[in-house]
Amino acid sequence: EEKIIKDAEKELDIIFPEQIRLIIKNYGSLSFKHWELFGLGVKNNSHLNIVKNTLELRKAKLPKQFIPIINVGDGIYIVTDTKNNVYEFRLFSEKLKKLDDSLDNFLFKLFNEGNS
Repeated sequence: EEKIIKDAEKELDIIFPEQIRLIIKNYGSLSFKHWELFGLGVKNNSHLNIVKNTLELRKAKLPKQFIPIINVGDGIYIVTDTKNNVYEFRLFSEKLKKLDDSLDNFLFKLFNEGNS
């Protein structure tokens, strides 16, 4: 598992934040309700492959320090930076909007929507 993560980091020339590393180590990728988190341990051409999605979004002007984690749809992605901040990235306008200071907090809120 660690080798797979290191290989992905080398290919992307980035160090994954600890929260992403833990998700990949524990789950590979993750699906919950209608949300799917990108990860590793899936085929290279899978819609859930974090390397494939990162490289594709970099071609669309996603800055290098960001890693996509969720495709919301309609050209909107949830991305995290190397410091675990979470942003919305709009593919067509190339705009970033900060959503949270912590990936853990963001995922906790996301997965608990409608459970209160």
